[in-house]
Order: sequence, then C-alpha cells, then structure tokens
Amino acid sequence: MHTSKEELHAMLEEDELREAALLVFANKQDMAGAMAPAEVSESLGLSTLKNRQWSIHKTSAVNGEGLTDGLDW
Repeated sequence: MHTSKEELHAMLEEDELREAALLVFANKQDMAGAMAPAEVSESLGLSTLKNRQWSIHKTSAVNGEGLTDGLDW
C-alpha cells in the first residue's frame, strides 16, 4: 500500500489531475481478511487530500456489489 500511496499522490499532483475528483474502489470485500474501506483510506492517506473531492466505496467485482454506488457518486 505504501507504493500505491506514493504513486496516487504523485499522479494527483499532475496538472491534468489537479482538479479531478477521486473515486477509490475498495475491492475484494467478499474475501476474508479484506481491508475495510477506512483502512484503505488511511493507508492511501486520503484524509490528507485538501481541496479535492474524494470517495471510497467497498466493492466486490465478483458479484458487482458497490460498483453502481461508486459510479453513481
């Protein structure tokens, strides 16, 4: 997750993405031991994102749970 956090924050600093909203899918929620959305948020440092709208949704791509909610956001 550390590398993902670094890459995400570097991408969000690019001129093309400075004003973009961020949607994170916390996938694999159907699996035992999956990180909760709050854990994913903390690991990615989402709370440090200032002046940016973001949302995180728990999902399971296998059964489609949460995908529509995220895309509707």
